[in-house]
Amino acid sequence: MAFSKINTSEITIHKLTGPDIDRIAARIEEFLFSVKTERANVLRIRLTMEEALLRWQEKFGEDVSVRLVLGIRLFRPTITLGLAGESYDPLINSENELGSWANSLLNGVGLSPSYRYLHGYNIVQLKLKRPRINPALTLLISAALGILIGVLGNNLFPDALREELLRCVLAPVHDVFFRILNAAAGPVIFLTVLAAICGVGSVSAMNRSGRRLIVRFISICLIMALVSEFVAGPLFHPRFLSSSSSLDGEQVNTFLDSVFQIIPSDILSPFINGDSPQILLMALIIGNAVLVAGSQSGGLISIIDQANTVGMLVAEWVSRLTPIFVTLLVILGIWNDSVSVFLGIWKPFCVFLILVSIMLAYYLIRVSKTKGVGIRTLVNKMKSSFWIAFKNSSVTAAYGENQLCCERHLGIDHKLTDFGLPLGFVIYMPTGVTATMVFILYAAQSYGVNTYLGWYVAALFLTVIMVVATPPVAGMSILTYAACFPRLGIPTEALIVAMIADILFNFVVSGVDQSLLQLELVLEADRLQMLDRDKLRKS
Repeated sequence: MAFSKINTSEITIHKLTGPDIDRIAARIEEFLFSVKTERANVLRIRLTMEEALLRWQEKFGEDVSVRLVLGIRLFRPTITLGLAGESYDPLINSENELGSWANSLLNGVGLSPSYRYLHGYNIVQLKLKRPRINPALTLLISAALGILIGVLGNNLFPDALREELLRCVLAPVHDVFFRILNAAAGPVIFLTVLAAICGVGSVSAMNRSGRRLIVRFISICLIMALVSEFVAGPLFHPRFLSSSSSLDGEQVNTFLDSVFQIIPSDILSPFINGDSPQILLMALIIGNAVLVAGSQSGGLISIIDQANTVGMLVAEWVSRLTPIFVTLLVILGIWNDSVSVFLGIWKPFCVFLILVSIMLAYYLIRVSKTKGVGIRTLVNKMKSSFWIAFKNSSVTAAYGENQLCCERHLGIDHKLTDFGLPLGFVIYMPTGVTATMVFILYAAQSYGVNTYLGWYVAALFLTVIMVVATPPVAGMSILTYAACFPRLGIPTEALIVAMIADILFNFVVSGVDQSLLQLELVLEADRLQMLDRDKLRKS
């Protein structure tokens, strides 16, 4: 059956017998391939659905019927299994509670099914992202088109016409885009952080190694941000305010004032004003309150997960609008005489590439020397998942291949990958942190921002927190810059340049972050005695 791009479905009824379960799994596989899902993700989804059906079979027997719905709903490929009867969640893994926790994190980005009980029906549903052209490539084409039109306009259009277009078209477009960003950023970031806290902060569902991994991942992000400051700071040398009295009086007062401003005066103002640090603080407080409430907040956690799924969808819609605005805003930047800043993007990009290459080489050499495996062997094992992430500028597209690489090629026990991969997917962003920090320092230099010690401390923590908090949707990194720039005194005009720089960074960030995560899990697996060294060393 052919599926349209908007709404169409195929409904079939099956028994829970062995042959029918095989037929359901085969049909799901055909459907996934028809919507161009990556092969490794197809395997992962098929096995998950088969496991759910087998658990239903064990609970309800072979005589009950299950309803399979395959189709496209609101542009998203959707698989739904429905079974009438008492409530029973087949996705709960009694042997490994972390598996269920990980599924809740991945469901929001279409990597794992969700369960709900509605009107006497058990429903297992998976909503995938429709595969499309590499978002970073789309943004790059949009930027190139904007540069072409901007340069041609400078040479062909009279000054009066350009001024009129700036005033009547491009300036309003600029205002509209950043109003959209402000409107979407607050709820999206709030829900992303809140859902992540309810997952990774659920101590009752996390063992000691899980908590250690959280601390390690965030610490590595902080270290990379700090290294980026030390390396890029002297290279871009923003105007640093230093004097004998620089640390008493006005600077200390300014720094403390910026710190205390993170506390909101009321609940609604942060969302109305788009104050991301205040929104983050509220998400942290409410998230921890939900955790302290424990079992009494079980229903609320479910609502938060569902709301986060909606937030991710909103972020995806905004990302689809971004290419249009990129073209128009690049034209605006060129006609506003920001060409010199555009042309200087190669500087932060080169610094970023050097830092990331050194980090990747360090991990490859460390794993090679300590685990007795050749660097070429490691590269060959990881290149497939790296290429998928690079090609799509997305770790979600390569998740299945990533899991396959970790368990089959790198010898990592599935008990670690069950929570280590989704945990890294949420908070392990050393490459993204490096890109953001380097560009912030470049922007500070380009726009003549006065810096001091407190400024660098604020930049460090804002960068790490915002990169980790921003949802992993292509084009949404601009939310990080939109939140950091006002706090750091960088003018909003720099956001136009940041969009272009982020397009270049995105080609590298997804693939390298994924490879670093794989190597990090190899080290962690060895420490926990969950590493098959023979499988790792096998060519």
